[in-house]
Amino acid sequence: MSTDLTAEVAEQARPYVPATLRAWGADAPRHRRVEGTLVSADISGFTALSERLASFGREGAEELTVLLNRCFGGMIDVVDDHRGDVLKFGGDALLILFEGDDHALRAAASCWRMRDLIERTWSTSLVSRVKLGISQGMHSGFFDLHLVDAGWQELFVVGPGMTATVDCEGNAERGEILLSASSAALIAAEALGRANGEGACPLVADPGPWVWLGEHAGETHSEVEPYLPDWLLEQATAGVVAEHRAVTVAFIVFGGLDEVLLEHGSAEAQRLLQALAGVVLEAAERHGTYWLASDVYPGGGKVILTAGAPRSTRQDEDAALRTLSAIMAADVGLPIRAGVNRGPVFMGDLGSPQRRTFTVMGDAVNLAARLMQKSTTGQLVASEAVLDAAPTPFELTALEPFQVKGKTAPIHASIVGDLIETDHGLRTDDAALIPFVGREAELEELRVALDGARRGNGCVVDLVGEPGIG
Repeated sequence: MSTDLTAEVAEQARPYVPATLRAWGADAPRHRRVEGTLVSADISGFTALSERLASFGREGAEELTVLLNRCFGGMIDVVDDHRGDVLKFGGDALLILFEGDDHALRAAASCWRMRDLIERTWSTSLVSRVKLGISQGMHSGFFDLHLVDAGWQELFVVGPGMTATVDCEGNAERGEILLSASSAALIAAEALGRANGEGACPLVADPGPWVWLGEHAGETHSEVEPYLPDWLLEQATAGVVAEHRAVTVAFIVFGGLDEVLLEHGSAEAQRLLQALAGVVLEAAERHGTYWLASDVYPGGGKVILTAGAPRSTRQDEDAALRTLSAIMAADVGLPIRAGVNRGPVFMGDLGSPQRRTFTVMGDAVNLAARLMQKSTTGQLVASEAVLDAAPTPFELTALEPFQVKGKTAPIHASIVGDLIETDHGLRTDDAALIPFVGREAELEELRVALDGARRGNGCVVDLVGEPGIG
């Protein structure tokens, strides 16, 4: 990756990097344990809206982009007002860190105001009434932040503190703000509801005003390029328009990090995260897929891969299966499992001038996550949509069709095993080495057309043959 960014490009890319990383410093340790309050906020309703707007084509994508930016932009403004930092975008979710004085009070106050913002009635020119929902969880304590080399410096938020945060959000009902016992202990009792069996309490009233007594820390390190993959840096500065398109999406989940941190410490956790990142990056680069993001998951974390976004190779399903097969075959020292699906998604940029991300969202993404949840350690579960479109043969074990929330028809999927040898002894990834003979004249025509296209003179080439000739 080049280290020369113009001031203009650096400023365009700046919102894609959380302030915590911008202030980290290139020479700082790769692990930090921070004290504060972590918030997980998950919005519901965008998937259904994306499906409705997809039928309007480009206009629908533009309308969804406007609404997403209004919604997330408003939430980010609330976070900024309460001195928080958005560490991660997880599709339609935010992971937010509050450090410093009154971190729990500021986090609770921001949650209260974010809920008010989201639960108002939204509208677009194509859809008159949009009802969104939000569930939020927060935990106060210590959190482990690790930077690993993935071709860029990727941030992983892991550890028992993260797990407690995500568990609170996962247990919260729509519209509920659920505080762990450690967060509840820092909030006035009159703002809290009845505790559950684990001591977690819902926030039932505005936690009250707070006064920021500390200074807003300036950034000691302003470089953004080390924290962005090349493709995202290009995306951030290209002004690409959002769209609905078919994309292959995979979720790789790893576990065991909480135990590693507790029993062996941060150095071992760093080593294992680096080993995982190296395997994922090598497989993705070799087969033409994209490391879209990393995100939180109880006990460990997850990596989201895409094929077809931001760019497509026209062999996206095959690229995804080959990438995932290579990852699953590697020994990274952590239990991993994965799920992959293909379908129409919303692909685009969202956020505010202060904090942005590039993401994909929609029903196809949600199903990929559910296929991952259907897998067990060491398994890759792929949907029928991926397997039917991929030419490379793998050993498959079909699962019993199963129901998932929001789907009327049962889902058909299989556990993906080893790549199958072909009859001629070559693996399918060696098939490109077989010479193409008997069509020299036709190939020369194609070469001439290609040379013309490179000079800017496009043309249409029509290939015609008898049925069955391949």
